[in-house]
Amino acid sequence: MERILRSKLRKVVTGVAYVTDKSHYEFFDQERRTLQEKLEKLLPGPEVAVAGMSKDETKVLVVTYTDRTGDLLLLRSRHREAHQARRHQPWINEADMAPMKPVQYTSRDGLTIHGYLTVPVGVEPKNCRSS
Repeated sequence: MERILRSKLRKVVTGVAYVTDKSHYEFFDQERRTLQEKLEKLLPGPEVAVAGMSKDETKVLVVTYTDRTGDLLLLRSRHREAHQARRHQPWINEADMAPMKPVQYTSRDGLTIHGYLTVPVGVEPKNCRSS
């Protein structure tokens, strides 16, 4: 498990987040599941995570990221609009970044090991299997 999700306002654990090939969530609370679904629909493409909320849970700080870039956004949940708060490392040209490819292999005891492979742009990986 990577982290526990909770609502300070409602004083409940709302779910857990964990990572294998990407971030995954298990929700125990329909309200938090609905928020995640809305965020993913509003911001399609990158992975989307809630970084924080206002005390009344009407403003949500959202992190979006790919293997090459990321953004920090402020979402006003009542208005259903997101405003970019900060571009993560704006000096980096996304096109110059090499993509990360999820890989997995089986250990001697039969467990699946997840990882990532990043090779220079224009070079093909050798002797590996992608997920």
